[in-house]
Amino acid sequence: DTGKPSEVLGAGPSINGQNDQLRTTIVAVHDAHTAILSAPAQSNSSNADVSWGTDQRPALQAAIDAAAVAGGGTVFIPAGCYRISELLKISASDIRLTGDGDASEIYMGYVYTFSEGGPTNQGDGLPDLYIGSREKAISNIEVDHLRFTNAGVAIHNAVNGDGLITVLNGSMVNNYKLHDLTVGTSSRCGITQAAISSGFQIYNNTISGGLHGFYIAGSGTNGYVHGNHLINTSVLHDQYNSAGMAIKNQTNGSFVGNTVDGYYYGLLVSTYPNRGLTIDSNTLTNSHLALAINFATNLSLTNNIIDTATSTGIWIQSVASVDHVRILGNTIRNVNGYGIYLVQGQGVISDIDVKSNTLTNCVSGVQFYLIGGTNNISENVVQALGVNPGLAFRIRPLSGAQTSFANNVSAGYNSLYIAPGVNQQNNDLH
Repeated sequence: DTGKPSEVLGAGPSINGQNDQLRTTIVAVHDAHTAILSAPAQSNSSNADVSWGTDQRPALQAAIDAAAVAGGGTVFIPAGCYRISELLKISASDIRLTGDGDASEIYMGYVYTFSEGGPTNQGDGLPDLYIGSREKAISNIEVDHLRFTNAGVAIHNAVNGDGLITVLNGSMVNNYKLHDLTVGTSSRCGITQAAISSGFQIYNNTISGGLHGFYIAGSGTNGYVHGNHLINTSVLHDQYNSAGMAIKNQTNGSFVGNTVDGYYYGLLVSTYPNRGLTIDSNTLTNSHLALAINFATNLSLTNNIIDTATSTGIWIQSVASVDHVRILGNTIRNVNGYGIYLVQGQGVISDIDVKSNTLTNCVSGVQFYLIGGTNNISENVVQALGVNPGLAFRIRPLSGAQTSFANNVSAGYNSLYIAPGVNQQNNDLH
């Protein structure tokens, strides 16, 4: 290791109360536990993350570029830890980057220090991999069976959407697959889809830490995100609005069978129009707002399990129109607020079907307030067992809306409100 570059987090110069990374080299190895560095620490740092060794980025990038020149191919990364100091790029079609699973680790050792656009000197670990080109469209990219990690401490910058793996904003990347990956970061998102993209698949990945697990944006069509496990182990706090999955500007996308634990939002569908999404059979635990929607049309929320939320299970409050939503067969429990909460915001919410959901130990059951169009609320079971209950149902649609409230059951609540004009049939409410 003599002569190799080394970085020590928090041991560099202190600027505005934040300690930068010490960037130096190893000049001698004293013993198996002690190395002599060419530069002294400029700040006290204990239990710090340290990286050292040969920069493997040139060799890895050369292999990727050689496959591109050949018109496509597979780059296989054998077991080992590959330290890089600059991100890797895939910018040609028909490239596969693969390895021996967790045993093949790509580790970004360099830490970027903000100088503008965010807090100064927060030690943000750089991304590992960019996919895409702003000069040409590419397709048929596959990245699988690798581990991606980076140095860096948690930053407090809520606009940082770059993932450790990022499908590049401003590029067009079609028919790509990211699967069977392990991604661990304390500061960035895990995986970001920011390209104009059709037919992408993101599946069987394990993401830990970071701002968001997945940031699915750009302009995506026919994306399929399934079987992923996302867990927030970072120190990013609630005020930074971390999301297991942040979903924006997607058309005909499917988000199925994912497990999301510990984020402020489990799944967040927001900001830009989302059309024809299916969110099915996901398990969302230990969130603030488990499943949050504010801009969507033709949306299906079906068969999801929501367990333990400090505020709301399913939350829909429009920043623009939200319409033709099916909320069917979900299991929602242990929520310190409403199990299902629909309230008109800046845009109209209309044409909603809330059917066959089971809510257990939610402080309040279903809030359905100022909803327009033709609506159905039927066959839902709302039960309070050992919680201090609020309202079982509060159903007050917009004037002129056609709303049916039929075959619902509530137990353990002592109050509810059903507005005049709602068509009620065969409800068993206690």
